[in-house]
Amino acid sequence: MGRFGGAFGVAIVTAVFSAHGSLASAAGVVAGYRPALVVAAVLSLAGSAAAVAIGRRRTAVAADTSLDRAEGFPAIATARS
Repeated sequence: MGRFGGAFGVAIVTAVFSAHGSLASAAGVVAGYRPALVVAAVLSLAGSAAAVAIGRRRTAVAADTSLDRAEGFPAIATARS
């Protein structure tokens, strides 16, 4: 999933660069680079917010795991044979 997100992010930033600038001159590169950098920063912040939200959910689930007191192993919901 991370590779897909990275490729998708690069594609978006490239599209923004192409829409606002070109490689024909230095001024064209700067004109495309600035909005592309802003979009990359926004995507990074969105990814960070998603990671924090997912991390909190996993921490809450991990806190609910209980140990089998007799054996010291995580409790298993299935029947033992």
